[in-house]
Amino acid sequence: EVYLPNPYCERGKPFVLSADPKGKYFVYPHGKTIIVREIEDPSKGYTYSEHAAQTTVAKFAPSGFYIASADVTGRVRIWDTTQEEHALKYEYRPLAGRILDLNWTEDSKRIVVCGESGERYAHAFLWDSGSSVGELIGHTKVANSIDVKQSRPYRVVSGSDDSHVGFYAGPPFKLDHKSNNHSNFVNCVRFSPDGTYFASVGADGKVFVYDGKTGELLTELKDGDKAHSRLSVVLQGLCFQFPRSMWNAETASLVSTFKFEDALENQQLGCLWMGGHIISVSLRGDITYLDESNPEQPKRVLKGHTRAITAVTAIPSSGKAFTASYDGKVCRYDLSAGLAIEMNNAFDSSVVAMKAAGDVFAAVSIADTGSITSIEASGLGDRFVLGSTPVDVSCSSGTTLVACLQEVVTLGDVSAKLSVKYEPQACALHPSKPEAAVGGKDGKIYIYAIGTDQLEETKVIDASGPVFALDYSRDGRYLASGDGNRNVFVFDTSDWTKKMDRWRYHTARVNSVAWSPDSSLLASSSLDTNVFIWNMEKPTKRIAIKGAHPQHDVTSIAWLTDRTIVTGGQDGAIRTFDITPHE
Repeated sequence: EVYLPNPYCERGKPFVLSADPKGKYFVYPHGKTIIVREIEDPSKGYTYSEHAAQTTVAKFAPSGFYIASADVTGRVRIWDTTQEEHALKYEYRPLAGRILDLNWTEDSKRIVVCGESGERYAHAFLWDSGSSVGELIGHTKVANSIDVKQSRPYRVVSGSDDSHVGFYAGPPFKLDHKSNNHSNFVNCVRFSPDGTYFASVGADGKVFVYDGKTGELLTELKDGDKAHSRLSVVLQGLCFQFPRSMWNAETASLVSTFKFEDALENQQLGCLWMGGHIISVSLRGDITYLDESNPEQPKRVLKGHTRAITAVTAIPSSGKAFTASYDGKVCRYDLSAGLAIEMNNAFDSSVVAMKAAGDVFAAVSIADTGSITSIEASGLGDRFVLGSTPVDVSCSSGTTLVACLQEVVTLGDVSAKLSVKYEPQACALHPSKPEAAVGGKDGKIYIYAIGTDQLEETKVIDASGPVFALDYSRDGRYLASGDGNRNVFVFDTSDWTKKMDRWRYHTARVNSVAWSPDSSLLASSSLDTNVFIWNMEKPTKRIAIKGAHPQHDVTSIAWLTDRTIVTGGQDGAIRTFDITPHE
């Protein structure tokens, strides 16, 4: 299963959503990934992760069989939607710079794109050869938006930072005329589905409606004397829907206004009208399902991570997982429902590690702070302050262990602090006795006895490189480590001999290791995008999950049950995998 990230939006920049012509999916870009989600059940969907650079826009072909997605390098990839492999059909580079918008003609044979480029700001080409089908000229600055009339005769309209709206007839497409009704950037242009109208919205707060066939200006939409500083527009039949207003195109009258709390993070940057659903995306990444019949109250709001996942922990057999991301957001997942609940009192900066034990979980942030929170709470617990930057955290039996760059700290039932001369990178607590393990950048693992108010070093173990991951088995018999030299080691805690020292199948640094609740299996994740499952009873056997987070490193891993893992990655997604051990 995959639990998809929400959109990552930037202030003042339009965000493009697109609909499946069959009415099942909507699609949007997220980092180097394209996210495809079901509109009725947004917990279901899939990802496409074959772009080598940050993606900017994706649109379904009217046939529904392909998606065209673009990125900041000016490349367009056209890929199959009908097979799980999503095979690449064609790849082109129509612009030399970032592509900001694209669209298909209704016969799925031509594509138009626009964006940033030193040579041209828009281009039209055949989908199966890349051959030009006209010249989309006329703009002198970045073109922000482009659309195609979905009926013959075809028309193309574009909007630019030069404040002009370009209108093109074809194919082959040629400039018919430019409109200069806007006095500032044109942020979005869209045709109505039947092609009767198109509209433009700009940074000047104005919205204009034009004839879809001739490009003639018909009217300006106003609420009395007030203009609207909106960034995107979606047309459905005779109504125009903005993130906060709905209009009747024939009468230019306001139909309804959708209310949002007056806060910067609620700035609405993109919207989509898809069948009976109207959705809007905010600056903080929330996807809001608006209700035409009750504009004051949305039908639902989808929350979740918008940035890379930095930490994952789980409560075994409960179906609950806790995840944290680069922006400090912490979410609780009820994996049976498949959707995230965002926890209040989030951190202000990146969460570097989390660990659950019993009925609490601990989290630490790069801002030298941490919290201990009940798993039933709606918000994170009160902050505690650390003396240096934390790198890892562990919990067990009422004690919390934090490894910082200059010290090792215990909190809870035992409160102690120990300054260290090495640089810690990972830590773990023994599940049943007062013992801690700390992995150093110097390639050593330091074992400490936890006293009533102190930490006493009892053993130093050599690893093969900087130790980035540690975990005790639940029965306390073993300590597993993962290091910068790609090794996964297992030590016997009774005498600290190496039980396993040949598990070196990762091709990059090991980020995380975690024991299954029954202590029989060990999972490891890495920068190489892969996850391996190791079996203590069959040490020569391994289960490889290649590309667990395609094109992205797997940052953290935890066990939900004895045979199910949950992972987090740089792609912002949460994924679960069922494990079947070798017989």
